[in-house]
Amino acid sequence: TATPTAEGSEPLQALAAQAQAITGYRLAIVGRADSTGNAAANERLSERRVAAVTNYLLTECGVLPGRILPTAAMGESSIANDPDPPRNNAEARRVTVTIAVSRSAVG
Repeated sequence: TATPTAEGSEPLQALAAQAQAITGYRLAIVGRADSTGNAAANERLSERRVAAVTNYLLTECGVLPGRILPTAAMGESSIANDPDPPRNNAEARRVTVTIAVSRSAVG
């Protein structure tokens, strides 16, 4: 599914509140899919997941559009030097939102 569930909405609300308390924050949003099925379909699914999370952050959490970095839809592709790689297909079906802060914005 590409819509945040009630279970997924709460962490997004908390993350947005945490980010909004940080001067100069930006959000990096990466969508993923598992390796089952068609690669092109998995790419589209990860795009829909990213769009749904981005839309939720903008419309429900008060995040301004300029605070979101260009998004990435990875499909089933792996990420180089991934600090939290999925260990199974269930973990691969996710969207990761990271708070990024420029050093110049903090000090």
